[in-house]
Amino acid sequence: MNDSTKNYLQLVSTIDDYTRAIDISPDQRDRFIATVRRSRKIIVTGTGTSLPTAQYLADRLRRQFPEKPVYFLPTGKAIREIDHLESDDLVIIISYGLNRADSLIMLNKAIDRCAVVTLSGNPELDLGDNQNIVIPPDREKIFCRPISPLTTLMAIEYLCGGTKSASGVIDSVGIHEDLCRWIDPKKQTIILYTAGVSYAAELWGIVLREGAGMNVSTKDVENYSHGYYGPDTAHLGDRQYIILTSDSREDTRDLDRAKGLYSIDNFNSYIVVAKGDTYQANAQLFREATEVVSRILVDTGYDMYGPNGMDNNRRYHEYEHFTDY
Repeated sequence: MNDSTKNYLQLVSTIDDYTRAIDISPDQRDRFIATVRRSRKIIVTGTGTSLPTAQYLADRLRRQFPEKPVYFLPTGKAIREIDHLESDDLVIIISYGLNRADSLIMLNKAIDRCAVVTLSGNPELDLGDNQNIVIPPDREKIFCRPISPLTTLMAIEYLCGGTKSASGVIDSVGIHEDLCRWIDPKKQTIILYTAGVSYAAELWGIVLREGAGMNVSTKDVENYSHGYYGPDTAHLGDRQYIILTSDSREDTRDLDRAKGLYSIDNFNSYIVVAKGDTYQANAQLFREATEVVSRILVDTGYDMYGPNGMDNNRRYHEYEHFTDY
C-alpha cells in the first residue's frame, strides 16, 4: 500500500473527530450574515473538492436571501468577474488549503475591490477587516481532501441558520461495503443523481476520478433518461451506473419518472438513498464518498500522488508559477 493511500485511510478513520471540532461562534455567524445582508451582489466560488460545497452555499444563500443576486462561479469565471465588482459587493471563497494559485489570485484581486469572506483550513490567514472562517482540519495535506467537504458543509448549514449537531457526527449511508464489492474500478462509471443531491454527486465524481483513478462522469438522472441517449448506452457492457438520491418527496418523484431507464435489461446500476432533508441527505452522501474511496483504494492501490495525481499538475497549483490572469 502506497503512502498516499495510508494517509487517506488514516484521515478517514478520524472523520468524526474533525466534524466535532467545527468551532464557529454565534458572533462569527452574526458577522457573516450581516456581511451578506449589506452586500449588493454576492459571488461564491470554489474549485476542485471545494466546488460542491461552494455550489451548496450559493444555493443556500439564494433561498435564505431571495432578494439578493447570488452567483456561483467556477474559478476562471470568478477571476474575471472580480475585475468588475464594486466596493459594496461580496466574494466568498471556499478553499480548504487556500494555497492554490487560483484561490490566491481570486483573494488578492477581491480584497482590493470589495468585501471578502473565506472558508478555509488556514487559521493564520489575515484578511484585515474581512472574515476568514476556519474549517477543520487545518491544512489537510492530501490530494482529493476527504474530510474538508463534509466539515465545510456542516459549517455552511450553521452559518445559514441551521443548528449545530449535538455530536458533530454525520451518519454514513451504510452502503460502502456492498457498493465496493459491486463496483468494477476498470469500468466507466456514470453517477446519475436527483436534483436534491447534485452537490454530493459532484463530490463523488471528483473523489472517484482524482482519489481512486476511475473513469467517472456525473449526470442528472431525469435529463439522462430523456429520449434514447440513456437507454442506448445502458446496453454497453463497459459501463456501470451509481444512482444517488434522497428520500425527499421531490427526489423520489424524479427517480420514479426515470424508472424506465434503469429497469432495462443489462442496465447495471446501484442505487444509493440518503435519508432526511436536503442538508442531511447531502451530508450523508458527502461522508459516504470518503468511505467508498477508502475501500476502493485498498483494492486498486491507486496512488493519488502518482503520475496521474498531484505531481503531474503541481506547477499549475503553485502561485509563483501561475499568476497571469
